[in-house]
Amino acid sequence: MEQNQVGGFELLYKIYEPTIKNKADIVILLTHYTLSMQCGMHCIGLDGAHCSKPTKYSEGQHSALLPVGWNKNNGVYKLYYYLNEELYKLTANSSSKGSLNIRLTNPSNGNTSTFEILLEKLISRKQRGTTPVKVFIPKAEYMVESLKANLVKPVLGWRRQTIINTESNGYLMANPSTPRFRPYTR
Repeated sequence: MEQNQVGGFELLYKIYEPTIKNKADIVILLTHYTLSMQCGMHCIGLDGAHCSKPTKYSEGQHSALLPVGWNKNNGVYKLYYYLNEELYKLTANSSSKGSLNIRLTNPSNGNTSTFEILLEKLISRKQRGTTPVKVFIPKAEYMVESLKANLVKPVLGWRRQTIINTESNGYLMANPSTPRFRPYTR
C-alpha cells in the first residue's frame, strides 16, 4: 500500500469526528472508507428495502458520505451499498469481549464474508484534534488492505488472496465459516 493511502480517511474522519462515539464507530468509518473510496461502492443508506432491484448510479441514490444516523444504535450497524448495479449489505455488531464482527453480504447470490476485529488492539484510543490517524490507528493501512482482501473480494467473487494469521497481527480473526469463493469474472 502506498505511504499516504489513508490520507483520504483522515479527511473523512475529520468530517465525522464530532459524531464518533466509540472505537467501533472508527472501524465502521474505516470500513466505509475502504468500500466507497478504495473499492468504488456507493453508500445508499441505512435501509435497503426500498432498493431490492438495483438501479443505475445515475439515479442519484448514492453518496461517498455516510447517511445521517449511521451510528445511532450504539455498536450495531447496518448500511447498504451498490456496485455495478448489485446491492450489498454491511452489518456489524460490537461484542461484550471488545470486538467488532463485520459482515458483507450480496443478497442476490448469497456471497458473504465475515471477520472479527479486536478493537483495543487495533485502535490505541478514540482521538480528537490534529493527531494523525497513524498515531491512534497504527495499522490503518494494513487494515484497509485486510478489508479489501478479506471482506470485499470474497463477496465480489474474487479469490481470497490473503489468510489472516491471528498470531502475527493479533487483532483480526478470519471467520472459518466464511462461504466458498468463486473466481472473479468480468
